[in-house]
This record gives sequence, structure tokens and C-alpha cells, in this order.
Amino acid sequence: MITVRVVGRVGTRRRQCGSKPILRDGTTVIPWELDEKIKLVAAEGQKNSRETRSIGGGVVTLSRLQPGLYTLKLPQIPGYLPVPDEMVRLETGVVIEHVVQLVREH
Repeated sequence: MITVRVVGRVGTRRRQCGSKPILRDGTTVIPWELDEKIKLVAAEGQKNSRETRSIGGGVVTLSRLQPGLYTLKLPQIPGYLPVPDEMVRLETGVVIEHVVQLVREH
């Protein structure tokens, strides 16, 4: 399950938009590892859809130059069931937090 909320604004010089995926196991935040492959894939043919990412304190922020609909693709997280791809809408100048509730493997 993914919940979405606006958590900030990005600089207006380039009018970027972004997504901040947050992994949770219950109420515990699971930090991202540097080698985990998370990505946003343009779903509406956005041009110049180059992705930039920043990682700090176990949190990843993915930024794009163009707003629109994207597919959020998460890697397999060891010890948890696979997370299906999710469609996310990015807005100009806004960073949106996507909380991903992980389900443990049995």
C-alpha cells in the first residue's frame, strides 16, 4: 500500500518535481541502501525525463524536470514481499512523499 503527501517544494529555477519514497515496516522506517535500484519511468512520453537522485540519511529523493505521470519501480527488498509498480503523478515545483508499507515474507 502506498500513501502520498506533499513534503516540500523544489527550486523554481528549473521547476523540477520529485518523489521521496519512504519504506515502512509497520511504524518503522526502513532506510534505503545505496545499491538499491529504485526508479521513476515516464508514463506519458515526457521528454527530457532525466532522473537525478539524492540519498541522505537512508532517504532517497528522485527528481525530474517534467511533471506528469510516472511509474515508480521498486527493487525486491530482502525479507519482504515484492512491491508492485505504482503510478505516481509529479507536479511542478513539488516533492511528493510516497509511503510504501512493506509486507514481510513468511
